[in-house]
Amino acid sequence: MMFRKTLHRIFTKIFRRRVGLDRWLVQGKLSTVFFIFLFVLCIPVIVCTTLFIMECCGMFHSSFLMDRDEHSTFSLPWAVLYHFIDPGSQNMASPGSGRFIAFFLAISGSIFMNGFLISSIVGWYDRFVDKWRCGLARYDETLKRKQFVAIIGAHESVPSIIRQSLKRYEALDYVVVQTNKNVEELRSRLLSYLTAEEERKVIIYAGDRTSKDDILDLQLHPAHAIEVFIMGDSMEDNNYENNHDALNLNCLHIIAEQLRNLFNSSQANEKKKSGRLLCRVMFEYQTSFSIFQYSDISNEVKDIIDFKPMNFYELWAQRVFVNTRLLFEENFSGYLPLEGRQPVLVESEDTVHLVVVGMSRMGVALAIEAARLAHYPNFVRDSRLKSRITFIDQHCHTEMKYFKGRFKELFALSRWREVREDEDMHKLYEETDWNQKEALSDEYYLGEDFIDVEWEFISRGIEDDDVHQYLQTMAQDTHKRFTVAICLPNDNQSVAAALYLPEAVYENAVQVLVYQYHNSAVIDSISIHNRMNQYYKQLKAFGMMKDAYDGWLVATQEYIATVLSKKYDEMYEKVVKAHDIESPRVISTRGKSQIAKYWSNVYSANSIWTKLRSVEYRGASEMDEEHVHTLSITEHNRWVVEQLLMRFRYLTLDEQKEASHSFERKEELKGCKMAHLDICSYDRLRQIDPKVIYLDEGFIKILPEIIYSINHKKNV
Repeated sequence: MMFRKTLHRIFTKIFRRRVGLDRWLVQGKLSTVFFIFLFVLCIPVIVCTTLFIMECCGMFHSSFLMDRDEHSTFSLPWAVLYHFIDPGSQNMASPGSGRFIAFFLAISGSIFMNGFLISSIVGWYDRFVDKWRCGLARYDETLKRKQFVAIIGAHESVPSIIRQSLKRYEALDYVVVQTNKNVEELRSRLLSYLTAEEERKVIIYAGDRTSKDDILDLQLHPAHAIEVFIMGDSMEDNNYENNHDALNLNCLHIIAEQLRNLFNSSQANEKKKSGRLLCRVMFEYQTSFSIFQYSDISNEVKDIIDFKPMNFYELWAQRVFVNTRLLFEENFSGYLPLEGRQPVLVESEDTVHLVVVGMSRMGVALAIEAARLAHYPNFVRDSRLKSRITFIDQHCHTEMKYFKGRFKELFALSRWREVREDEDMHKLYEETDWNQKEALSDEYYLGEDFIDVEWEFISRGIEDDDVHQYLQTMAQDTHKRFTVAICLPNDNQSVAAALYLPEAVYENAVQVLVYQYHNSAVIDSISIHNRMNQYYKQLKAFGMMKDAYDGWLVATQEYIATVLSKKYDEMYEKVVKAHDIESPRVISTRGKSQIAKYWSNVYSANSIWTKLRSVEYRGASEMDEEHVHTLSITEHNRWVVEQLLMRFRYLTLDEQKEASHSFERKEELKGCKMAHLDICSYDRLRQIDPKVIYLDEGFIKILPEIIYSINHKKNV
């Protein structure tokens, strides 16, 4: 009994499971197969060596393992290997010790060669394939030597981003996509969208964007990572991430931390040579996105990463309303600007009117973009000619409170009116019942009404007869540039609402935009692809998730903003020197950050073509002085609305008196309280900050130079 226990203890100790060994065997690496092969090969080698020693001592002869005639020869190593590989050759061994050794070799070969080694090779191949299928294969050394774009998250727009990246970057070798969703489903989705040639350049990694190890696997370094998209995973309702924006920001900070560690551990000049890593971060919520339009991200991130925030809804709003054409051909079928094919000239009596059906996130984004763009020179001539934005929603009263609270600085100066569920809509046909805070009291210290955008909120459903009557009346007004945007959250509801609008809307509207999140096939089939029946030709689908990112538009915007910034800085230095204008000297931790200046340049760039179309600019090297003056006022009005949307406020009367006499106080208010002296009427600006007028005029004068630089840029 004691002997059995001792034997069991020894056996257990020798053959106990070891964590490291199990992990090494299960991983199925090629090196594991190689070591198993060496181990199996050792068995016949050891047996052959033992038999060779016995043969030298006269205790064994190689003929015991193989019968042979007097003319044949068979060496001992081959005899051992033959029995080890082929168990069916035992009858060729001599009786006695030869048969016993042949039997031992046959059993050992069956177990270790045919069982252990072959199954290891098959298992290695299976795991090799499974790793690739599941996105666990890693290509660290390849990525360190190649140029690639990284996309973090299986967002619906990933296939479109891949195709656009491959077209845009000629030197691009690979596109790496990381996701924590099902890799096989993502691969199938990519195969249905990409060509075989494009798909061959795609590498899919399974990983979590908040895992440091998984992010490290991406080999993100500015030297070989051309661009990084932190998109997050699906925005579909059934796969929705409540903390989508926070996870994307967390991922950004992890990348910054790893880059900082990499630069700290390498040569001091590597960071300078490599530059900053370009990271585009998708934000689902407009609130999160807007924070990074006027507030910089931490220095630890922006010193290493070129941070570019994105928002799905704003991307689409810009894609719909921002148009870089000066003229529109009759057969142009793309999205038209708010004013339509014909510009709103100085002498025009027309006004732009955008009706947004549904205060969804897409609807709000369209309204905000319209507020940034819908500024025309005829308002300078007649302040009654304001652009109008109307919301129609069953829950408009509640949504209005959120909207006005978010943009309280804007609504402190803008006029607006509301029609509740139980109120008569006939007041909308008259210029009455407008609400406007008395910010212009105290003898109009900000100047007379200078906000050229007004707002309406109608608490009704699109199916109401009163709403249809209102839409018909507005569409029949010959002085309205009328656009309807159906932004209901459900695709089918949006289609139904778009198909049953009053006839006057289809006949007279600039366009009827229909939000189609999943697919535009229904709207396209009755508008674009229907050549015989043109009744619904004004319908245009937008907001498709798979087309969310337009690389050409983003690159164009960034290039134009860069050109604008460069030209403006050159003009600024000349004007400051010519008119002895003071330059900012107050350094503040708040106020207009670099990211705020960047977005200000982007929005200013987006409006260039609207301004130029309104004076019928056709490419002249200089602009008429009268046009310069008119557009200067128009640009100032646009800038005021932009600043209010960026959360800057106007000054109180006391603050205005202080700032108008002290440049330091002006800069302090702007930097520390986000209060801008220049948020006032153009006429009032001449009195309190007259030298800024030269900058507005100087900006308008350099527009031809900016257009020339843009037109002569071959590849954006």
